[in-house]
Amino acid sequence: MPRLTDPAVAARLKSDRAAGQARALRKQLTPMEKRLWRQLREHAPNEQHWRKQVAIGPYIADFGCHGAKLVVELDGAVHETAAARERDKKREAFLVGRGYRVLRFSNADVKADVGLVVRSILDAAARRTLPPCGGG
Repeated sequence: MPRLTDPAVAARLKSDRAAGQARALRKQLTPMEKRLWRQLREHAPNEQHWRKQVAIGPYIADFGCHGAKLVVELDGAVHETAAARERDKKREAFLVGRGYRVLRFSNADVKADVGLVVRSILDAAARRTLPPCGGG
């Protein structure tokens, strides 16, 4: 498997507008985002550094792990319109084009079984996370 982009490099691949907007959004998580974030932080292994409302290029992902090149999106009612689905497709194409895998879950998934959602996310991240480089 090819070496994934170093997290420090990936973090710089964002627009100033998206970075500022992401900073503001981190303070305004939806109830389902808060629920998932608490569980993700509690159960993620140390080698998986997760971020909430992470700017990648011109877009803001709900959650991301640069080391695993993995993005998690939570879809509520706002994602059900044709226009929103088209925007989501465009964003996903951008992210996939930069080597990220995008996992999508509905708010209903999180509400029904947040543990299952977290296990699915962490399993996907574990398969994509490279072990740290050893020295010596």
